[in-house]
Order: sequence, then C-alpha cells, then structure tokens
Amino acid sequence: MRPAIVSRYIAREVLTVWVAVIVVLFLVLLTNRFVRYLGQAAEGDVPGQMILQLLGYEALSQLGMTIPASFFLATVLALGRFYRDSEMAAMAACGIGPGRQLRAVFLVAVPLTLAVAGVTLFVAPWAERASDELMAQAESLLLVQGVQAGRFFQPKGIDGMVYVENVAGDGHTMEGVFLKGRRDGETVLLRAERATRTQDPETGARYLVLHEGSRYEGVPGAGQWRKLRFREHGIRIEAPPAREPDADRGGLRTAALLASDRAFLRSELQWRVSLPLMLLVLSFVAVPLSRSGPRDVRYTSMFVAVLIYLLYSNGLAAGEEWVKQGTVPLWLGLWWIHGVALAVGAIWLVRQFGWPGR
Repeated sequence: MRPAIVSRYIAREVLTVWVAVIVVLFLVLLTNRFVRYLGQAAEGDVPGQMILQLLGYEALSQLGMTIPASFFLATVLALGRFYRDSEMAAMAACGIGPGRQLRAVFLVAVPLTLAVAGVTLFVAPWAERASDELMAQAESLLLVQGVQAGRFFQPKGIDGMVYVENVAGDGHTMEGVFLKGRRDGETVLLRAERATRTQDPETGARYLVLHEGSRYEGVPGAGQWRKLRFREHGIRIEAPPAREPDADRGGLRTAALLASDRAFLRSELQWRVSLPLMLLVLSFVAVPLSRSGPRDVRYTSMFVAVLIYLLYSNGLAAGEEWVKQGTVPLWLGLWWIHGVALAVGAIWLVRQFGWPGR
C-alpha cells in the first residue's frame, strides 16, 4: 500500500466530510441570523430589502470562526469512521502510522489555514465595514421607506407620533404628514403637505424637513392655541447612542492595527491571527482524539471534540479581553493559549500512539 495513495485517500475523505459539516453549520448560523433580521425588519429597525445583503456580510464575517470549527469536527468524524470500519487497522498493518495521518490531514488543513488567514485579515474587516455602511443607509431609508401609509408610528430619534397619508413613488417623500409631540409642557401639532429627510453635510446632523404646513402650540382644553405657517420646518432627528470606543475594531483594516501600539487594537490583531492558528492546532489534536476501538461508544469523540473547541475558542475570547484590558502583556498575548492546546495535543498523541515514526 503506497503511503502517498493512502494520504490522498484520507485527505479526500476529510475534505468530503468537511464540506458536509460546514454546509450544515452555515445553514444553522444563517437561519438564526435570518430570523433575527426578520424580527428587526418587523420592528422597523432594518429595511426588508437589505436583509439578504446583511446576511451575506454576516456570512463572510463568520467564516473565520466557522471553518476551524467545522474542519475540526469533520476530521474527528472522518478518522473515527476509519477506526470503526477497521480501515485504520489495515493501514497500520501496512505501516501507516499517526505521522502519515497527520500529513494527510495537513494536506487539507494548510490550504484552509491560508484561506482563513485571508478571511480574518482582509475579508471579514471589509464585510464589517460594508455592513456598517449598509446599516447607516438603513437609518436614512427607514424614516421614509419604513413608513406604512395610513398608520401612526414613532420614528426612532423623534419624540412624537407621526401619521403619513402616502409615500411618493420616489420612495423618499412622505405626503400628507401629521406630527404630534410635546415641548415645554405644551402640545405641538404639525401638519405639512410633504416631508423629506436630509443631513447637514458639515455637522452630520439629520433632520426631518416638513414643507408647506402649519404648526400649532397650546394646552388641550385651554382654548388658546398659537398658529404658525411655514414653508419649511426642520425637526432634528436625535443621533443613536454612542457606540463603545472599541465597537468598530472589527472593521479596521489590518494595516491600521499593525501600525498601532494600543492594547485594545493589538488584541484585535492577535485575535485575527489566532483563528488560522487555531485551525492548525485543532487539526493536530484531531488525530489522537479520533482514535477509538470497535466497541467504544460511537460519538464519544465528537462530544469531547465539541468540549475542546468550546474551551479553546472561549479561552481565546477571554484572552483577548485580558490583553485589551492590559491584564496580560502584549508579548504574551494569546500565544500561550495556542501553546497550551498544542502541548495537550502532543501529550495526547504520545499517550495514544507512542512516539510516532511514520
């Protein structure tokens, strides 16, 4: 039995199982995200026509986490089947040991690691920026395109109820607008022929501009109301709450992270590098983990694999937080977590197979 043929056979089996696993994981992930976006669209937070675009950006952002997890599980499944079907025993009788298994697994793992590095360093940050830009556009569109004519609604950022008779065909103009609010203890009523949304190019402030209408101010039941006619009347739309200082780290270009010496940016850089490293380490751990006997419980290795992945990924997440807060020095960073995982895999490999030869 030629070792090269066996390596390709193992690699092909691992790759086939990986494709099936990642498809299932992505279906679960995207279904959950799709339901969440549908809920946001129903609440008026996201325009319905943007859901698929947001879903696409979300998929790209999650590739860096999904590929290592799916490949680890696929490797354990594929090699575990070889043991259950006694194929691995036949290979061992022909001199195919754990060293050859590792080489076969890494035939697939190394190209995938390069792909994950490309995703985490370049594609995912671009997807984060594109998603943020799309959400900014959504805020501009929702005030008009999210309106259902003939119903009262409360736009985000405006303290008052609005009623719109019709939305013009251009999708940017509301017609027959009525607004009720309060100011200094008085009721304010506004009636306008039409309304549009605009943004100050200098300050970035957003306004709902009413055209050709009237403004009434007074106290209900008092009998005294002040009336003012206007050609244009602007109502400022309050900005959403400020995001956390490091909320946009995921969208920063990798070059910007490399140029910075700030801990909370360097921790993001180490996180991006850690995901492809995690794939390599998990590929190494999968070989001793998948070894089982014919009478072993079938999915014990899978249960342990899920547990290992959760410990590893959560450890990296906690480590990133420690680096960001300065609890762990930058030089140590997240690298010690990979070292611990690699050491555990090496000890496990020796205990399962002894010192590998071939």
